[in-house]
Amino acid sequence: MKLPELGVKRPVFTAMVFIATLVFGLYSIRLIPIDLLPKIEAPVLTVLTTYPGSSADDIEVKVTRIIEKSLASVPNLKKITSISKENISVVTLEFDWGTNLDEAANDCRSALEFAKVQLPDGVDNPKIFKFSTEQFPVIVAGINVPKNIDYKEFKDFVDDNIADRLVRIPGVGGVQAFGAPKREIRVDFDPYKLKAYNLSIGQIAQIIKAENLTLPAGNIDDKKLSYILRVKGEFASSADLENVVIGATDGKVLYLKDIATIVDTVTKDERRTLINGEKGVVVLMNKLSGANTVNVSEALKKEIAKIEKEYGIKISIVFDGAEFIKRSINNLLQTFITSLVLVSLVVLIFLRKVRASLIIILSIPFSLIIAFFFMYVFNYTINILSLSSIAIAVGMVVDNAIVVLENVVKHIERGEHVREASMYGASEVGGALLASTLTTVAVFAPLFFLTGIAGILFTQLAAITTITISMSLFVALFLTPMLTSTLLKKFEEKKDSQKFLDKVFNWSENIFNKIDETYYKILKWAIGHKRTTLIAGLLFLILTLGLIPFIGSDFIPESDSSQVQVVLELPVGTSVYETEKFVREMYDLIKERTPEIKDIFYQVGQSSSGLGSVFGTKEGENIGIINLRLVNVEERKRSNKQIADDLREFLKQYPKINKINVLTQSGGQAAIFGQGKPISIEILGPDLNASRKVAEQIVGKISKIKGVVEPQVSLQENKPEITIEIDKDKAAMLGLNTALIATSLRNYVFGNIPTQFRGTKTTYDIRLRLDENYRMKIEDIANLEVTNVMGKQIPLKNFATIRTEFSPIEIDRKNQERIVRVEAGLSGTSLGQAVLEIQNILKEIPLPPNTRIDFGGSYEQQQEAFGDLFLLLLLSIVLVYIVMAAQFESLIDPFIIMFSIPFAFAGVLIGLFVFGQTLNVISFLGIIMLVGIVVNNAIVLVDFINILRSRGQGLIEAILNGGRSRLRPVLMTSLTTIFGLLPLALSTGSGSETWKPLGASMVGGMTFSTFITLVIVPVIYNIFESKLKRNKES
Repeated sequence: MKLPELGVKRPVFTAMVFIATLVFGLYSIRLIPIDLLPKIEAPVLTVLTTYPGSSADDIEVKVTRIIEKSLASVPNLKKITSISKENISVVTLEFDWGTNLDEAANDCRSALEFAKVQLPDGVDNPKIFKFSTEQFPVIVAGINVPKNIDYKEFKDFVDDNIADRLVRIPGVGGVQAFGAPKREIRVDFDPYKLKAYNLSIGQIAQIIKAENLTLPAGNIDDKKLSYILRVKGEFASSADLENVVIGATDGKVLYLKDIATIVDTVTKDERRTLINGEKGVVVLMNKLSGANTVNVSEALKKEIAKIEKEYGIKISIVFDGAEFIKRSINNLLQTFITSLVLVSLVVLIFLRKVRASLIIILSIPFSLIIAFFFMYVFNYTINILSLSSIAIAVGMVVDNAIVVLENVVKHIERGEHVREASMYGASEVGGALLASTLTTVAVFAPLFFLTGIAGILFTQLAAITTITISMSLFVALFLTPMLTSTLLKKFEEKKDSQKFLDKVFNWSENIFNKIDETYYKILKWAIGHKRTTLIAGLLFLILTLGLIPFIGSDFIPESDSSQVQVVLELPVGTSVYETEKFVREMYDLIKERTPEIKDIFYQVGQSSSGLGSVFGTKEGENIGIINLRLVNVEERKRSNKQIADDLREFLKQYPKINKINVLTQSGGQAAIFGQGKPISIEILGPDLNASRKVAEQIVGKISKIKGVVEPQVSLQENKPEITIEIDKDKAAMLGLNTALIATSLRNYVFGNIPTQFRGTKTTYDIRLRLDENYRMKIEDIANLEVTNVMGKQIPLKNFATIRTEFSPIEIDRKNQERIVRVEAGLSGTSLGQAVLEIQNILKEIPLPPNTRIDFGGSYEQQQEAFGDLFLLLLLSIVLVYIVMAAQFESLIDPFIIMFSIPFAFAGVLIGLFVFGQTLNVISFLGIIMLVGIVVNNAIVLVDFINILRSRGQGLIEAILNGGRSRLRPVLMTSLTTIFGLLPLALSTGSGSETWKPLGASMVGGMTFSTFITLVIVPVIYNIFESKLKRNKES
């Protein structure tokens, strides 16, 4: 039994099938997690290694190069880059897309085991990080330090009372505090007292380590009870440390407090943070993989409110990922509802019968709701791309139902009973509908083979659209015949109440008849003037190509996430105190200048953990970052880009600022779609100074390009460095060696951490070093004394030369060679246009020997994605041709139909130009989708012309009658698709930047391909068929 027959003969069964589908779909919605984008796990691993107290040069030679060499042989490695800076080495491994990162991480761990043997003492174990969109913070909060809590105990308070409490919330994966002061016990020595008692920091460190000890001493069994014997000697307070016995002199006991000052304080190397004008810390809250971002965010905010009330502290939410997600999805849902209304109106206007229109409109929810069930089964999320695919399908899922309804109505008009007309009418067009659906679905099949970021983004879209379009075929052949047999009546059965509606119908029918006649005349003229028609079509195509320079190209459109980040770099060598003072001044000025600010905080300095560098955040004593959270985009007149442009111009007036970077991309977008600025020019060569000169020339020239902002050289100024050159001969004569000298100096300046003080829940370092007052100047360093192997103390200046030099603050490498980058932002121009102008400039700049220039960053990713998408476009065209050839059992007819595709591409250019969009990965997807959609109109047209010719009509007569007969169905299916997509193209508000290019490209392509191919395709059909006829006759 065929589907139409089953649907008509068993209406209750059919209704129950679709009601069950509706129930499953609706129930699935509440089970599907909500997120901004599909889960994206970039094929990137980052290895972070810290070597406290080391310069960038030392880090590069002693750490980075060793790690790079060890990791270079890891399988599937595409690229290896690194950053070496003070205390920190960051090595980033980029793998081929599709690489199993868990296996890659295991390979890296094995390789690092060999590297550890070669690393110097004092280097911390390398840590491996991998990232996905699910690991980015759901909430970033700022916690101000309350007056009733000691500053040095604030980190413990945050960890114990806030972080531990929040992490227990279901769905929360981790809570980390940054910028919190880290407590430590500092022992500051007086060098003169050390000399007087002939002691060294190294000796005292051994004594303190031996004192701070708890040791199990065995078991005691008195035949009744068994006891564990334990010696408790750990320090209970800093007072215990003061009374540690260091030795004795002149019969008196020497205590630690006699030669040093013990201070319970905080470290100086953590970042300094100010939140809404008050000192505080920043707390990042992450969710577990697969957890619902919106639900986790709501749960966190409820708990945060309780904590604020309980402890009387202020916690400001400076970033809420769920807020932007909710606004974007609500905006998209409004767009979806608008599309639904417009499609329904188009159907009602064309059919002009309420019951017939209701049949078509009912096909929409039943076709779409099944998508949510499959999303749950395939572990997809509700995100802006998955919802976009459903919004796209709104105008497409009615096409099959329209064709079925129209054919059923024709059978009824011939006098058939409604039940028989429903069964036979639907069965007749079943084959054609299957072929039409396959041509659309065939376009999406290649998207499943797409790799890279585009593949991850569009796999869900392809799957959901394929499911909804396939479901629309099932609905058209199963539900629609049942509805037509139930709701439609014979046209001669009319009631008096219908007279008014009949008048409306007749009035509108006259209008449609006039449209039919006008089209008939245009088509007749075009067939009579084939050459003129084709030349006009060709000219149209050529003219639209002239729009390309005005459209431009980008990688992925950037959404206004209500975030702005201002990165201020002061001259290298500026102390963290001076940096904070200046950044605080800028903080106040920016807050006053920008009324759209909702929350604002700044961070200054270098974190000791180095995690900021892993996430691509600039850090350093001379660097300050001011983060702005703006009010929602609907509540302000300026976009975040306009605000960024204003701040960029405003900050230029301050000469103290060495570099300004004003960014609008959120951290998640930056990490996935390319860190840093969109323009990245890479200069690779053996001579770093020569590369720097080339980079400076490039900066000077591209700064004149309109729309290119903040061009900067990545290679920073050298930082002043005090170097100590040891006279080996003198040192040997004095009983000294390099290890002894270096260890003594490190103990004096960086300090020695022999043991830790155990608190109630955590431990704190006990750091021994000279008092800061005795190690501030070069003269102080020269007078430091080193104890030789005989126990005699010798001043450093007696065997070493001390001089001030300059060394790089940061060293960048790519594929194990040094690299200099020129990076720039964009404002008011597209990535493609900017790169084109830059490429012309680069041709004029002479390069040193063995030096080359590459483009990295967003442009590199764009080219890779465009290359993949272009190949998929060609594959889609071939697949669509194959499906049509199989349907028509002809090679000529599909070839004729394919002429509608170039006009779709021309329409895309017009659509992008009119709606002010660029050619990017999203709009390119629209081009690929159009290949399978625009041919459907031509298929309907050519198929019906063939039917008329088989019934005995002549070629010209069949073309004219077929065109007039198919005009309304073609217009109806096209307009439902166009009006279903139009709200996407016109959408504004949160997240609309993501789907607008898709709507613009498809609306433009559908509009122009429909109206032009209604004329061009019949003309080309006439030319080919006339030629075939002449060949047969000859």
